[in-house]
Amino acid sequence: MKSKMMVCVMAAVMMIFSVPAWAGQGQGPGKECPMMEGHHKAKGFGPMGMLKKLNLTPEQQTKVDAIMDQNKEALKALNDKINASRQTLHEAIHSDVFDEQKIREASKSMAADKEEMDVLRGKMFAEIKSVLTPDQVSQLKDMKKMHQEQRKCGEKCRFMFEE
Repeated sequence: MKSKMMVCVMAAVMMIFSVPAWAGQGQGPGKECPMMEGHHKAKGFGPMGMLKKLNLTPEQQTKVDAIMDQNKEALKALNDKINASRQTLHEAIHSDVFDEQKIREASKSMAADKEEMDVLRGKMFAEIKSVLTPDQVSQLKDMKKMHQEQRKCGEKCRFMFEE
């Protein structure tokens, strides 16, 4: 018990002294904690947020909008299907009577729906990427790398507070 308390005190002290250090560093990747930017401050870091940060030309924006509009209904339908599959799986897991086969079927159904969504997103991304300049593609890769770093940082912070 004492060791857990000591770990918590040390973590708190470290956080108190490290937050000003993060804030004092410059701007940009590698110069401040990724937690200080992106989706943690509701700046829309997801795929659409990333595209907005690429400074698309009006022509590029029109093409991207067309790709999004072209796939809007399919995305919504798949999203609804995944939500229904998720609900079915949840009900199977939390049923009063354990039924392994029902859980397996619901899980496979949800996996198949997610697979279709992933394929559609991949297709859309390939189409959108063809609209971008090589420099914008490079910027997008850098943003995706930063997003992955943010997720890792977020996971570390979450686990730190769970103990």
